[in-house]
Amino acid sequence: VRWEQMEAIMARKREEKRREAQVLLKIQAMSAAKQHLKSIVPNSVTDLQEVAFPDMTGMAINRIFLPQLLGQVQQEVRTLMRAQQQVSETVSGVVRAQIAAHSQSIEAVRERHREADRKHFEELQIRQGKIRILVDDGHGGQVRVGPIQISSQDSVDEVLNRVYQWLQANEAKLAAEWPHGVVLCIDGEPIQSTGAIFEAKAGQISMVPKSEPPPAEDAVEGEEAGEDGEEGGEAGQ
Repeated sequence: VRWEQMEAIMARKREEKRREAQVLLKIQAMSAAKQHLKSIVPNSVTDLQEVAFPDMTGMAINRIFLPQLLGQVQQEVRTLMRAQQQVSETVSGVVRAQIAAHSQSIEAVRERHREADRKHFEELQIRQGKIRILVDDGHGGQVRVGPIQISSQDSVDEVLNRVYQWLQANEAKLAAEWPHGVVLCIDGEPIQSTGAIFEAKAGQISMVPKSEPPPAEDAVEGEEAGEDGEEGGEAGQ
């Protein structure tokens, strides 16, 4: 009997707890409903206001200002890109010009070195008796002929004969145009000694045709005697 009483008491307690929980849930539900209903009307009015009563300023911003702003931004971006492209092209052109100028400068230095080496080599050969001679090409320029081997023991006439013989063997056309021989010059002046040739610098030795020699004296006297005889014969007649 006592156990049954205890069980009945526990059942009543559980029922009270259940009812209290239901009441608490109802209170919480009512509070949540109040909070929801409290904001639903303003939210609905706000949503309807945007449709029924649009904000003209916002519409102007969205429909006019923002598209114009975006268009200006795009134009500014295109302008900036063109400016960057022009700057890049200008810089590239300057760099290419600098590279070209640098290359030309290097090539000019190399050419000067090659020319100096050529002159040095030519002067070494001159000291050894191997001479290269400048000759007019008939078009306002000069060409080099040679090398022609000469000896410091030769006289000037022997050197000239040796040079002319070399021309006949290697430059037959030029030798035919200069039938009376050649005259060697240093800086445009006829040589006075063979030693002067060995002391010349590169590009100083040149050559011109020798002038036709004057008639021999015997031939002139013979012609004069013949003319006198003819005059005497005419006088006797």
